[in-house]
Amino acid sequence: MITNNQLVKGILIGAGVSLVAFCAYKSNEEKVDAFLNRHGIKVKTPGTSLESLTIEELMRQKEDIEDLIAEKEMQDQSVTVSAQPVPAT
Repeated sequence: MITNNQLVKGILIGAGVSLVAFCAYKSNEEKVDAFLNRHGIKVKTPGTSLESLTIEELMRQKEDIEDLIAEKEMQDQSVTVSAQPVPAT
């Protein structure tokens, strides 16, 4: 009875397609990441160690971190002013 439900069939098909797509990605991960990087989409891999990065990549990381620090400092120093309406007399 429950297998005849269209919702259950749709969920199972979606899960199956997602699993196949994930396995295809994992088997070609380097090629897909290289393709995405060439098209401007930066894919960060969690297993990347800093020792394996080139000098240019390390400098880019350093600049990104310095930008984040500057943004945080600007947020901490910013002052918000709220005005309350003055009642008409």
